[in-house]
Amino acid sequence: LRQARHVGPGCEDHYFISMPYLAGCTMRLTQEGRTAHCVPGHMILQHTARPSELVHPKVGAIIVRVPGSALRDRFRHTLGCLGLSLPAIDSAGALVSSLATSLVANAASLAPAVKQAAGESLIDLLAIALEAKAGDLPRSGKAVRDAHRARAQQYIRQHFREPD
Repeated sequence: LRQARHVGPGCEDHYFISMPYLAGCTMRLTQEGRTAHCVPGHMILQHTARPSELVHPKVGAIIVRVPGSALRDRFRHTLGCLGLSLPAIDSAGALVSSLATSLVANAASLAPAVKQAAGESLIDLLAIALEAKAGDLPRSGKAVRDAHRARAQQYIRQHFREPD
């Protein structure tokens, strides 16, 4: 339970993507006035800097933590996806689930640079899945282009005073 007094300025800004995989593992997330019941084959998106209640009486889920700014750089309408159950067995959601499962299974044998690149790809796929849920598709490669543009703009802001 994250109440309003637990969040605010200075609060950790991350999203949790929870994907139950064990039969009987039902998660219930209440956030932004919506309640999602999430079962295997679905996923939910939770923002750590907003009040929420997450109930999962049986453990059996992959939970991925994504930096808030990294996801918002790729998909700006995250607020509309909080407290919703998103499909993870078909469409782009299946790609998110598959890559997350594979990363967990192979994490010990991956080089740090490979882990980093795969993590970035996972965030890209998540943004595409969220765009599909929000009805913003088809816009081929939009999430990736937006992410590159945001990184370029950030670099320019940080270095525009350097003469070289």
